[in-house]
Amino acid sequence: MTVISTQIPERLYSSLSQVAKQLDRSKSYLIREALEIYLQELLKGVEDCSGSKKLKQKNLNRAKLIQNYDYT
Repeated sequence: MTVISTQIPERLYSSLSQVAKQLDRSKSYLIREALEIYLQELLKGVEDCSGSKKLKQKNLNRAKLIQNYDYT
């Protein structure tokens, strides 16, 4: 496996830690699963879109949802 590093907000890390503990899973496992699901959804959006303008708007909407999500 390849190792990557990123920075996340403290509140997101706290939520991740809490869920990992509740599910008895590692934080790495949850991050991999979440990333896989997210990327599958993005790729599905690419396949479903008929034009680049539609794709761009869809991705902007997703980015806004992620940015405004309350991770607490």
